[in-house]
Amino acid sequence: MEVLSPHSLFMQIVVTAERLKGYACQEFFKPLGLSSITFKILHVLSAHSAMTPTQILQALDCSKSNLTQRINLLERDGLVSRMPSQTEGDGRTVQIALTEAGKRKVAEAIQALRKNGALLETHFSDSEKKACHAFMKKVNQLLEPYEHTRACSHR
Repeated sequence: MEVLSPHSLFMQIVVTAERLKGYACQEFFKPLGLSSITFKILHVLSAHSAMTPTQILQALDCSKSNLTQRINLLERDGLVSRMPSQTEGDGRTVQIALTEAGKRKVAEAIQALRKNGALLETHFSDSEKKACHAFMKKVNQLLEPYEHTRACSHR
């Protein structure tokens, strides 16, 4: 059986991404009463006045049932509201929008992320930060075709 070297670049990225996600969940999201997916939903909604669940699904990496559960929880907590779609026909389509409490929660989460991110960045030189930004930009560009294909398969 062939084993992927723990020193391969891909393996290091995957392991580090998982570690960062765990750290972010424990240190940022949990104290705010959020999970990484609920933060992503709120953050995506913060850029729009309202979105349909399908539009949110296309912007995120989650299943339809998981999204529905999360929206239900966010609505229960008063962070989002559902309303009939203004643009789509028969009234069965709904749009999801942030409430004022949801807008405050997003602002609080972003402030916490910025503060903690700034603390992390103090451990890196300017050249290390510049190299990291360039590297992450390239990785994200390489992932775009995959994400486009995956988003199209959700339709």
